[in-house]
Amino acid sequence: MKVSFENPDKINGLLTITVEDDDYKAEVEKTLKEYRKTANVPGFRPGQVPMGMIRRRFGSAVKMDAINKVLGDELQKYIADNNIAMLGEPLASEKQQPQDLEKDGPYTFMFDIAVAPEFDIKLDANDTVDYYEIAADDTLIDSQVEMFASRMGQNVEADHYEDGEILGLQLAELGLEQRILSVHELNGVLEVLLKLLAQQLIALLGALCAHLGALELCLVVDRLQPVVLDG
Repeated sequence: MKVSFENPDKINGLLTITVEDDDYKAEVEKTLKEYRKTANVPGFRPGQVPMGMIRRRFGSAVKMDAINKVLGDELQKYIADNNIAMLGEPLASEKQQPQDLEKDGPYTFMFDIAVAPEFDIKLDANDTVDYYEIAADDTLIDSQVEMFASRMGQNVEADHYEDGEILGLQLAELGLEQRILSVHELNGVLEVLLKLLAQQLIALLGALCAHLGALELCLVVDRLQPVVLDG
């Protein structure tokens, strides 16, 4: 494996890692042998599947995982060993060329790294720093207590609710044991809920247009009502 780092302007770094076949082949073979022990292939007992079949089925995916692991480990190791003051995370470089992992190596990967600039601050006894005294009044304290109380709250059963509370809905099919609803059943439940919400919205708009005397809005509501109610 070859690693190089370019940092000409001391801020924008380019880290290049070249992965050779020997860097990952041992890990690939080890993983494929583990797969062979537990592979469930019709016509073969566990552990007796031909290695060639295992390699054809899983070889490409295992190879990619092994290269990613070697690449990630070497990337972090190089940054730590060379004390690179990195800002954020490495990003795939725009200079990166496509790599065909189906073919044999080597493979070259390039990463852009933002390096923290070096600076020197000189302070002496004449330098001062502003110090602020923050007055926490009752209003601020009460708002913080209310915020943390809402985050730490628990769900309880209730027959009414107040502004600012979060409502939860639990659906159950009576007379049957608890089970997981299928996608089709969930779609049906969502359809019913959406229709109920739409009906409530239509009713609200109807009351609003009647109150405001907005003729055009009333006509729109009249057209929407049969569409919503009839589904």
